[in-house]
Amino acid sequence: MPRRADGYTAAMETSEALPAGGLDLGDLEDVFQGPPPFLSLVLATDPRVANAAQRSDARWRSLRADAATLGAPEHVLQAIDPLIGDAHLRGEAFVVIATSDGVVHTEHGSTPPATDDVGWGPLPRLLPVVSWRQSSPPYVVVLTDRTGADIYAVRHGAPDIEREVEGGHDEIRKVAPGGWSQQRYQSRAEDSWQHNADEVVAAVTAIAERIEPHVILVAGDVRAVSLFRERVPERVTAPVEVIDGERPWDGSDENLPPDLRRIVDATVRAETDRLLARVTEEVGQHDKAVTGLAATARALSRAQVATLLLPERPSDRVLWFGPDPTLLSTSRDDLIGMGVDDPLEAPAEDVLLRTAIATGATVRLVPAFDAGPGDRDLAGEVSRADANLKDGVGALLRWA
Repeated sequence: MPRRADGYTAAMETSEALPAGGLDLGDLEDVFQGPPPFLSLVLATDPRVANAAQRSDARWRSLRADAATLGAPEHVLQAIDPLIGDAHLRGEAFVVIATSDGVVHTEHGSTPPATDDVGWGPLPRLLPVVSWRQSSPPYVVVLTDRTGADIYAVRHGAPDIEREVEGGHDEIRKVAPGGWSQQRYQSRAEDSWQHNADEVVAAVTAIAERIEPHVILVAGDVRAVSLFRERVPERVTAPVEVIDGERPWDGSDENLPPDLRRIVDATVRAETDRLLARVTEEVGQHDKAVTGLAATARALSRAQVATLLLPERPSDRVLWFGPDPTLLSTSRDDLIGMGVDDPLEAPAEDVLLRTAIATGATVRLVPAFDAGPGDRDLAGEVSRADANLKDGVGALLRWA
């Protein structure tokens, strides 16, 4: 199945295309090749605090002791020790997955975890990695004026792209010299703006085809913004949103255009909502969707799942699994009946992610519902994203 550069992909062909938003985690497949058990570390690495390296190291020392108590060998812990000191230079959170053979995966996130955590168990804990990637889709910022634009493409886990476009047409002001020549001057200025806008659009299109952004954010001179939006070709499928901001912008977080983060977050929520709406539609038609832990596990075991939907927070549910990723069930006896001599037990989300990655399914995390139960909730007056997902889990299928 073809994978997109940003990690997102359309699911395997169905009779009708699925909404965008499934996260392709194929690059994590190698994580599972190491011999279990796995050490999974999630550590806050706030770069803004004084003595950030020392603070990160102190947090790790506490978790290190916990990992040793859980059974992690000393040589595994020693392999992680040198990674901690500089982790704050690359993000506000750090994930490390390691086995007895050494470190198999590291990743930095832009959102600090609610709590530090360490585990030593039969499967790696990858939910934080999925959450970071989903909340940080690739996007493009275009700050434009009538002479050109500053373009910034932002991608999780990859270097940002910065490009300056200066149009080759320099008749940029409409003047009013009077007489018969006035219209000629104005036409030349308008023509220059249009040619400069074409150059900006060409540069943005090239970047979009490379990173496949989920949204393009454009700000700057009103006429230049309008010309840009008119000229974006149909093959650039990302929505174009206008935000407040002026050229130049240095690309730093300290000087972000004020609406940027809000619109990126709204884009993420909209993608999730579209997938949930599709699940509701398919379930209502008894077609290509299932909900509930048992049904979802069964569909994954058949490599039937196109997009897996999971709650964004760990649950207390567990699944049994065997050496092959497609051997999973809510029942230990089921696996024994399939010929698995010694089934293992792990958190449900870890087992489901393992099988989704192995079978090429994409993944989407669904926000947890924070409001406590009560009359308003029971009356349906509180909208919850996972309302139609039994056990908070579901899947869109490749076939019914």
